[in-house]
Amino acid sequence: MTNNSPLNLYSFHPHTAEVYTAVHKWLATQKDAEKYKSVRYPGGDQRKQQMEDLLNEPTLKMAAAQYNIFFPTHYFKVLYTLENIVTLEKICNWFTCNPHLYFIDIGCGAGAASAAFLQTTLSLVENQDICLIHPLYISCVGIDVNKGALPLYNQLMLEFQKKLIPWNINLEFTLGLGGIRENILTIRNHLIKKREKWNQPCLSNILMFQSNVIDMLEQEHSKRRQEDKSLIGYNVNSNVILSDDKWFADDYAMVYKQLFEEIPGDLMHTITIGTSNGDNPRVKQMGAAIDRIFGSSRHQFESVGKGTKSLTFKNPQNSYWENNPKDTHIYFHVDVSKITSVKLEEDQDWHNVTSRDNLEVAWVRARKHLLKESLCDEVEIRLFEKNLERNLNRLQVFLVAYVKEVDHEEDYISYPFPKKISQARWRGLSGLEEEILSVAIIQKLGNKVAELRGSSYAYRMTREPGNKTTEYLYSSWFGAYKNFVKDACLAAEKFQACLIIRADIKSFYTHIIQDKLISLVSQELIESKRIRWLLRLLLSKN
Repeated sequence: MTNNSPLNLYSFHPHTAEVYTAVHKWLATQKDAEKYKSVRYPGGDQRKQQMEDLLNEPTLKMAAAQYNIFFPTHYFKVLYTLENIVTLEKICNWFTCNPHLYFIDIGCGAGAASAAFLQTTLSLVENQDICLIHPLYISCVGIDVNKGALPLYNQLMLEFQKKLIPWNINLEFTLGLGGIRENILTIRNHLIKKREKWNQPCLSNILMFQSNVIDMLEQEHSKRRQEDKSLIGYNVNSNVILSDDKWFADDYAMVYKQLFEEIPGDLMHTITIGTSNGDNPRVKQMGAAIDRIFGSSRHQFESVGKGTKSLTFKNPQNSYWENNPKDTHIYFHVDVSKITSVKLEEDQDWHNVTSRDNLEVAWVRARKHLLKESLCDEVEIRLFEKNLERNLNRLQVFLVAYVKEVDHEEDYISYPFPKKISQARWRGLSGLEEEILSVAIIQKLGNKVAELRGSSYAYRMTREPGNKTTEYLYSSWFGAYKNFVKDACLAAEKFQACLIIRADIKSFYTHIIQDKLISLVSQELIESKRIRWLLRLLLSKN
């Protein structure tokens, strides 16, 4: 991942080094950034004031100075967190299961956190840790209150796009000036549009970086509290001021909760990294607030990892520290959390359909059905069966991650089948995965259909005496036929001059309007948007 020595010395990957240098070259052409490299690292008696000027002055020159001085430190802290706490294996699983990922970089500054994540992804693809069957799609939102930082972030993302394109990684990014509060509606709408564009019922995973912004968030919160208190000077009673004494962490955790609940998302990972070891208490406050605020809404909260960490890195070329012969050693506090949506936990239909037990039974029934078809790909069945455990696990993982290719649409073949001497009907040879998924839905939700049309004798679900599952999905057709004839005769005898007729609707199936069928199923049978997505996927090619 990084060019580390046996002593775990971090250094820029060649791609990152080239991007970092390219942005410096761009800054050299910007009049508003003139002499940014002459800005010194704050020190001496005026250190505090100098640091505030450097961090808070909203100009391109000061943002460029931050890029020159602080970018390497912030970059390596995020890189360490991704490698050792989130773990590379987890990131590989995200992209292997679902090629779409959305992340929000709060206090993006010059883009250190975004750069670390993009470099991590690129390195995994280069090393073939992620097997690219389809292109990767990464969508990023960078948010910062400093308007001078956003042009830098924009340029950094443009440079990384050039590095990612040859590896079939598509990067899209948008910028938001202001804090998370001011941008929450814009981010919400952007997330919803991305979900629709990616054709997913929900976003399976959202990453939220809060790298080195704890101090900024606390300052924003304190500023709002001071503004509230300033009203008292105008003879306003403090009791009538709509305010509270919450910590800044509660304030922002509530905003994150609002965003998570208003967009269709399953999981969200929050990564909070302090500027220094001194941020330890405040980072802990943020982690505790996220736990408290999300937990109160029955969302599942899990602490992935937290604590004070340390690392050593080689000072990069073209940075403020390039002539320092000593490697830089830093301490920092990090907190990584995972939140699972309560809506996902409560979607029982989806859990029933995607459960391993249900998929195993569906495999047995789909296999029996396919082997009885007029045209059957026995080779595909045997190959699937040879690695049955792995293939069923892959199918389940792809389902949970809403992978569009889970049903292998490209394997579908249509062929004519004799209907009578002069006419044929079209039939389809489906991929094995599609058959398994279809059966998985039917055997869990099929009884709901039977309840709606209790007078029908066709396609009645197999009853399971003694809870013993059989390889037959439906009751025997011959038994159903005999029951139909018997009941029809008894019904006819009750009425004089009664006739039983047979009707056939020409080209019935080929004229089904799939959208209306999905709408009817949604209204009558299924509330789960995830099941509706899967049904639409299975029906869309027929």
